[in-house]
This record gives sequence, structure tokens and C-alpha cells, in this order.
Amino acid sequence: MDPAVVKQLALGGIPPVIATALLCILLARSPATRRSSLLSLVGVLVITLTTLALVIMPITFKFASADNRLPWAIGIVFAGMLVAATLGRGIRILAPITLVAATGFALFSILKNSTPLAIGAHLGAAALAGVIISWAAAKAASPGPTAPAGSAANRPTAPPLARILVPLIGASQMLVLGMSSLKYAQIAGLFAAAAGGACLAWLIRRSVRIPAELAVALFLAAALVVSMGVVLGSSPLPKASLLGALVLTSMAMAAVATIGPLGRQRGFKAWAVSIALPALPIAAGLAIAILNEDAADTTDFDY
Repeated sequence: MDPAVVKQLALGGIPPVIATALLCILLARSPATRRSSLLSLVGVLVITLTTLALVIMPITFKFASADNRLPWAIGIVFAGMLVAATLGRGIRILAPITLVAATGFALFSILKNSTPLAIGAHLGAAALAGVIISWAAAKAASPGPTAPAGSAANRPTAPPLARILVPLIGASQMLVLGMSSLKYAQIAGLFAAAAGGACLAWLIRRSVRIPAELAVALFLAAALVVSMGVVLGSSPLPKASLLGALVLTSMAMAAVATIGPLGRQRGFKAWAVSIALPALPIAAGLAIAILNEDAADTTDFDY
């Protein structure tokens, strides 16, 4: 990867990693409650939007383009999960509704000139992704049987954090390498940075966790940005759609890693399963991106 691209990704990623790590350490000092879930959502949203505004793009009230709408669409995603955290339930219902609303708002300038079939395809895909994510992220964030015997349910071992982190890193890399969009890759990288900050905080305080609502919000927001890359990126639509589907598959595989014998692994095996399963679809997507380069020069990134 071009060193300039790496520098841009790092510039947008390192500060939110540190800020989120500090947030997670502070929240981990008290038992997990509905209040801590709300604070984690608000904190990560503030960190994300602040970094977005300072490093990647200005936040404006003018909605002339999809990019102008994207920060607010991310806000819609987090608002939906804030409602779920406030109620203490409703993720399965609110996640698809939230992603459909965020996608419709973000792509409004494009969808308003589309055919009813195209509109239905975009919003239907968002609803399906929301349903899958509502199950996958909450499942992946759960400590489940991977927690050591006798430990509290809200004190997971590290694999849940790894299961959340891998698909988010994959989404960012798929955007920059597969769809040639540095800007969207940076934005998706903000959500990976939030999960990475939680992993960093876990090294200091083992009680660090990602609440289910925050995990779902991160996956939904990443899926939203990937959908922007599919529609607005420089890759052909069939290829971009395949790469987007592989990101969603990675999120689903993060949940599969918790099911049955896979979820009962301990120690190194638990880490290996938690990282390898969601990494497989990402590896396949990156192989497609590298081996099936378009005729155009793929180093010309959409900034």
C-alpha cells in the first residue's frame, strides 16, 4: 500500500484508538449497566464525529451530496442504538429500521432519481444487512461460554473484542484496496479504531467490554459506509457488491465463532477461532481485489 495512504489511515485511526481506550478504562471501573452502555455509545459517537470533522471531512448542514449527509447518517445509526440501550431491548427490531433510515438518508440524492426497483433493492439490502448484524454483533460481543468459570457475565475474555475488531478492520481495508476509496476507508477505520481502543484498554483492565448496543452500532455504521463505497466507489458494481457481501459475511462469521464447539474453546484456540473465522471472508475479498484489478489504475484513490 502507498505510504501516503498508510499515513492518512493512521492519522484518522490513532487518536480515536487512544481516546476510546481511555473511555473504556473509565467505564470499566464500575459494573456494566444500562448507563454505561449509553455512555459508551455517546462517547464513541463524539470521538468518531470529532475525528471525522478534524481529519477527514467537515460536518455541514448543507445536504447537497451523499458525503454531506454521511456524518448525520452515522448519527442516525447511533441514535437508534441509544434508543435500544435506553429501553434495554429492541436491538433486533431497531437495527434493520435504523440501517434502512440511515441508508435512505445518506443516499437520498441518488435514490430520489432512481427507479422504484433500484430504491427497493438498496433499502431491502440495508434491511437484510440490519437483520444479520443485529444477530451477529450482539452474539459476537457476548462473553458466552468463552468466559472463565466463575467469572461475571460482564467481564469477558478478549476473544469477544477480537471478534468485533476483525470485520471492522476488514471493512476499512476492503474499501481502500477493493473499492479504491481512501475517504470511506478512513471513515470505516474510525469504527475499527473504537474496537481497537477497547482491545487496548483490555490489556490494562480485564473488565473492559463492548456492550451489545455499541457492537451493533459499530457494525451498522461500517455496513453503511461500505454501502456508500459500493454505490459511489470506483469499482464496478458487481465486484463492489461482492466485496460488500463478504464484509457482511465476516460479521456473521464473528457470531458463528461463538456457536457450539467453536464457542467452547479456551485460551489460544479461542483466540484463533475468534480471529480466523471472521478473517476468512475478508481474506477472500482482498484476494479478489488484488488479483482481479480493473483496467483502470487502482492506485488512483477516490479521496
